[in-house]
Amino acid sequence: MNNVIIRVAGWCIVVLITLHVILLFSFNSSFSFAAKEESPKLICSKAFPCPPEIIARVYFWIDVYSRWNSNDAIFHDSEHPSRVYKVAVGENCGVAAESSSIEARKHVIASELHSLASRLRVSHTGLSPRQSSLLSLFPSKSAHEIEIAADRIRCQSGNRDRFRQALDRYSRYSALVIPVLRDAGLPADIKYLPFVESLYSPVAYSRSGAAGLWQIMPATAKELGLKLTAELDERLDPELASKAAARYFVRSFHALMAAAKKIEPDSTPTMVSPFIVTSYNYGINGMRRAIEQHGPDYVSVVNNHRSPAFQVAVKNFYASFLAARHVAKHANVYFSINSRSAVLEYETIVLRNPASMERLIAIFGVEEDELKRLNPALTRFVWYGWRLAPAGYRLRLPTR
Repeated sequence: MNNVIIRVAGWCIVVLITLHVILLFSFNSSFSFAAKEESPKLICSKAFPCPPEIIARVYFWIDVYSRWNSNDAIFHDSEHPSRVYKVAVGENCGVAAESSSIEARKHVIASELHSLASRLRVSHTGLSPRQSSLLSLFPSKSAHEIEIAADRIRCQSGNRDRFRQALDRYSRYSALVIPVLRDAGLPADIKYLPFVESLYSPVAYSRSGAAGLWQIMPATAKELGLKLTAELDERLDPELASKAAARYFVRSFHALMAAAKKIEPDSTPTMVSPFIVTSYNYGINGMRRAIEQHGPDYVSVVNNHRSPAFQVAVKNFYASFLAARHVAKHANVYFSINSRSAVLEYETIVLRNPASMERLIAIFGVEEDELKRLNPALTRFVWYGWRLAPAGYRLRLPTR
């Protein structure tokens, strides 16, 4: 079969005669930013650029993933995440029982900032050590800016311990993810996005209803061809969910490149890449509207776009992806890892007829826990015996 290959700004779009379109990202012309002396350099590329204006954000999230644990509460500026006011060891931002303590700490920091702003209006001299420390976080030394920042104090829990556990799951499931991305023509490094989404847990659920490795919402799952029935939730199948996520990224590329070119005909895939990644959190339509309002300038969108849904998580999504990719690539440096979990190995059979799990366990002589681990898409109704595993289901069994 003859292929037509078009190379544009570091991406390759391969158009097959059969009209299949595969998107490929190449990693030419890479460059790097140095962080702290002891940290590995942040590697950037045309596929995943690192605008200088977001580098501080990226390093904040690197610290979240590699430095602070889940029992560390980091109090920082929601608009300038790297502006860290205090780290409270032994506290967790997301624990309801600690909410009053967290709010009290935020109130104390806000009072300190207001007090500093008032002091600066009189004199910049004679500051206390704490005031000098806070002032060092504001290059402008502006009392007005400091007062405004007092209303933007946010609490972020660390993730180092959970990221370490996620690396074990990554070792187990990435072998399912990588071929899917390759077959879709997507860059291999998108395999690091589930660290941000689910900490690489195929059975993760969010409070908003998203589920699985790629945290797919029910409505989106159906749009992407995943089954959600009483017997199956294919969002929890790492391979099928990865195929759905790949379809999403292909759609996002086409839609957002078209939107960018309407505004700026010379738009390149490199310019649009951060929008594509962010669309996974904010939605394709949301990113399209942002491009239409601000042009294909990612930094301008982060700084100026206004929408009820365009908040901290969205503004930091691309930066947190770059950070997760960086920490995972340098796991041996950040975690001194010498060994990883074994790659997930299994055999597959297709059920010709519906069958109970009790019968399948008896036929194949497999422990129920092992079968559950290999088949997370089967719902609790199937495991409780209230429903049958459906005909056509690809049952995973331990390798003999």
